[in-house]
Amino acid sequence: MQMRTLASILLLAVGCGSSPSPAPGDSGVVPTQGYAVGNTFQDVSLVGYSDKNHDGALSPDEDGSLTAAGVIAANPKAEVLLVHVAFGWCKFCWEETAEQLKMTAGYGGRFISIQILVEDRDGIGATKAFVDEWLRLNKSAMVTTLEPEGSLLKRFGRSATYLLLDPKDMKVLVVGAGPPTFAFVRTKITERLGPLTQ
Repeated sequence: MQMRTLASILLLAVGCGSSPSPAPGDSGVVPTQGYAVGNTFQDVSLVGYSDKNHDGALSPDEDGSLTAAGVIAANPKAEVLLVHVAFGWCKFCWEETAEQLKMTAGYGGRFISIQILVEDRDGIGATKAFVDEWLRLNKSAMVTTLEPEGSLLKRFGRSATYLLLDPKDMKVLVVGAGPPTFAFVRTKITERLGPLTQ
């Protein structure tokens, strides 16, 4: 059991802590097993927090089941959606979260992000208690969830940690992993929404 857990953590670390080498000319897009640019996002059931009353804070009564489609329906101004698979032990995930918070504030509802916490600081499956800690430390009001079945991570493949989606048709715009390709994701968001205002 411990060997399987260790192997799993090492595989995930490849996707989080480093970037795969994209083929020349693909601008950092990373191919994955289940999601590819241009394909329709296959929604999954999540459990976590969503700012249902739009007051900029997450409260205990805003915890429950949700889907990406439901998040989009609750945010009709959204022009781009970032799905971010994050790990508590990954320093880059914390840095990328800080950038997403700036985009959430700066784009005033036109950018939304769903964070899916997979593991805690020790590489153990994330729990609701870790979600609460993550939200408190990041001062985050972004949609923040767990995905109990792990199916989204399986569909991503081990080398992808975020998807950029068009909320209108749920088409995948960008698939990426690691800090180098997050810069590409940020560029694509800027191309669609314009420069960040704050």
